[in-house]
Amino acid sequence: MPPPTILTTGHNPSGLSTFIPNPPYKQITPSAGVLYSTPSNHKGEPLDLNSNADLAAFAAADHSALIPKEGSVVLVVELAPGMDTRDQIHRTLSVDVCVVLNGEVECHLDSGESRVIGQGEVLLQRGTKHAWVNPSETETARMLCFVVPCKAVEGARE
Repeated sequence: MPPPTILTTGHNPSGLSTFIPNPPYKQITPSAGVLYSTPSNHKGEPLDLNSNADLAAFAAADHSALIPKEGSVVLVVELAPGMDTRDQIHRTLSVDVCVVLNGEVECHLDSGESRVIGQGEVLLQRGTKHAWVNPSETETARMLCFVVPCKAVEGARE
């Protein structure tokens, strides 16, 4: 699939709302890229949009870790037809709100449970150990995920 189209709004010198040049889409892995992030040093303060300070911080940020320890990120995750990551089941210390934009995605948990998330459906994943499967042999699945870091879950098995 081509990278997502991003349309970005801001303000012109007169204070009117306008469309502005888009921030760069940061492809991090073959199956994931970052659309936007909040600075890790904003300490819960409201974001500063003046002079596009948030976009400058995003452009300068290192997203190689993919899941932030502070701040938040908006990811695009793509699963190729037939992709199965059950042999790479993993836990992220984050709350992920994932919206399936295209196709279907299976979410498999370490308890053995799984669910199919259909196009337009939302998964609220809360620090769980999980893996992804694209059950289609012909269609790439695409999710938009809003990711916020969390503390380790007490009692969760590694």
